[in-house]
Amino acid sequence: MGIPSSVGLASSGMDPSFDGSGAWRRARKAVSRCVSERSLITLSSVTPRAPALSPAQRRLSILEAASVVAMAGPAGFTARAVAEAAGVAEGTIFRYFPSMDALLDAVICHVLDPAPTCAALRELQSPTLEQRVADMLSLQRGAMERVGRVFALAVADRPQAPRQHSHEQHHERLVRLQEAMAEALAPFEHELRFPLQTVVAQIHAAAFTASHPMFDMHVPDTVLVDILLHGLKDRA
Repeated sequence: MGIPSSVGLASSGMDPSFDGSGAWRRARKAVSRCVSERSLITLSSVTPRAPALSPAQRRLSILEAASVVAMAGPAGFTARAVAEAAGVAEGTIFRYFPSMDALLDAVICHVLDPAPTCAALRELQSPTLEQRVADMLSLQRGAMERVGRVFALAVADRPQAPRQHSHEQHHERLVRLQEAMAEALAPFEHELRFPLQTVVAQIHAAAFTASHPMFDMHVPDTVLVDILLHGLKDRA
C-alpha cells in the first residue's frame, strides 16, 4: 500500500503546498508509519497456510495426521481434529477422501503397511545381540500397538464393517517384515543356536503377544530379551 498522493491529502482537507515549518514532511512520515503498522497488524492476524505440497504429498500428510488422531480413540476422530493436525481446512480433507469412513479405511491400510518398521529395522546400529533384539522388539511392539489402537477405533466406529484385508495381503506384509528382521539380525547369526528364520519367528511372536490387548501383558523388553536369548531355566 503506497503513501497517499498530494491529491488524496488535498481531498482530505490537508494543503499539500504547506511546508513552512516541515509540517508537510512530518505528515507524510506519520501517514507512512500508520500504513506500516497497519500492514503488520494485518499480516499478524492472518492464519498461517499449510505449505505448498503436491496432491500426493498433501494426501499423505492428511493420512499421517489422521493416523495420529486415530490413536486418541473414537471420540476424537473428527474432521475438525484431523484438519487441525494436518494444518488444512476441513474441506481439504474431502478433496482427497470422500468420507470419514474412507479416511478410516485409508488409515487402517497406512498403519498396517510394514514399510516404516522395515526401514527402521534396516537402520539399526546396536552393537550387541542383546541390544539388537531389544531394539527389534521395541520397534515391533510400537508398530503393533498403533495397529491395535486403530483397529479398536474401527470396531467402535463400525462394528459390522467387512474385512478390508485378505489373507494374501496379511501374508505379504508378514514376509516383508520378517525379511527385514532377518537382515537386522544377520550380523549376529554366528551367535545363534537356531536357524535365523526360526529366531526371527520367535521374536515376532513375542512382540505380538506382548502387544496384543487381549493378553494384557506388561512385560518389559529386557525380560523378553532374557527369555528369548537365555530361556526360562535358572542358570544359577
